[in-house]
Amino acid sequence: MRKSKILLIFVGIILSAIVLFLTSCGSCDNKFTNLLGSGSIGGGSGGGITLTNGAVHIDTSSGNDWYNGALLDGNNYYITGWQDDGTMKYAIIKINPDLTLNYAKYYTASGATNIGLSNSFFNPNDNTKLYVGGWYNNDGIIGEIDKNTGNLNILKRYSNSGVIALITDNTNLYGVSLNGYIIKLNLSNLSIVGSKQISGYNFASISQNSNYIATYSYNYPYGVVIIKKDLSQAVNVNTNGDQHQFPIMDENYLYLIDKNSSNNLVISKIDISNLSSLSVSVSKEYSLSSLNGRYSGTFLSDGNIGIGITTNETQNNLIFLKINKNDLSIMNQIKLSAKGGGNSQVVLPTMFPTTDGGFFVSRYINVGGVGYGLKMPSDFSLGTNCVFNVSNPG
Repeated sequence: MRKSKILLIFVGIILSAIVLFLTSCGSCDNKFTNLLGSGSIGGGSGGGITLTNGAVHIDTSSGNDWYNGALLDGNNYYITGWQDDGTMKYAIIKINPDLTLNYAKYYTASGATNIGLSNSFFNPNDNTKLYVGGWYNNDGIIGEIDKNTGNLNILKRYSNSGVIALITDNTNLYGVSLNGYIIKLNLSNLSIVGSKQISGYNFASISQNSNYIATYSYNYPYGVVIIKKDLSQAVNVNTNGDQHQFPIMDENYLYLIDKNSSNNLVISKIDISNLSSLSVSVSKEYSLSSLNGRYSGTFLSDGNIGIGITTNETQNNLIFLKINKNDLSIMNQIKLSAKGGGNSQVVLPTMFPTTDGGFFVSRYINVGGVGYGLKMPSDFSLGTNCVFNVSNPG
């Protein structure tokens, strides 16, 4: 009986601490300012960027490949990012269902020394095309990818917005940027419906449900920012320092990834039905003391959650967890280390569910600058034919 009381007190302390991390800025109208003084975020047809098609192959022996986005259209996998072999290039890669290469396209851009692509997302009006975000020097870009050929067309360029991450619903395209900009475009013609800025915030990822978009700010105050789709209200769900992540959000809850003062993993299920009054429904703490503060996540096809964690071990390893959506218990787990002992990362919207209950993930391994793609089956069993070493994180 005494042990039960002590456990209840301990859980209460954890939940109270997590609630204190939640801060609301009310309507946030006073934090939103129009960009460029007109609610417009610039743009134009491509913004004068001239693309040159690069080599149609994957070669990391002379440079680095970083894969910032992974997407599955039901059959093929699409990876977006950048390559630097002395000249930075936009990178677009298509992988067949059997994980063989379909194509790899690299594009240079005239007048730019720093370019790359972030994530891609579906074009609801044309299933042969994908929208893609990225950057051109300090400017943000929105482009379009032909899924069949890998051809890249730059549609919009936004001055000094920083890299853009984007997502679409059936009506609009939403983008968030490095310099705290939020844009909403009409999908029929990509005209600007609204644009706002939260001054001082740095946004790095984007997700959505029917009512909200969500992003992560890796500048103080750190946290997941949830924004109404009409851009009228926002709330910052604080994290304990920079817990850089892809927000996992369904219609009713945000599944926040965090760590506490003991450097243990804390996963919280937060009711977001009312942005003015958030509450923690469930919270769990796990002793994974090697957290690096870099995470990715996705809902799996069975409704549960997949989470990828970059560790601060030497060398950096990856931990993947399957989390029960209801009670946040761990259903499965695996730790991967890159052969050759290189640092590896998983962060940003690089995880996407597969139809068999697993997921596909991409990012970067610091062994000759290798960008990787990994298909994880539902049982987390990779067998022996794998580019990773495998262990259980315990």
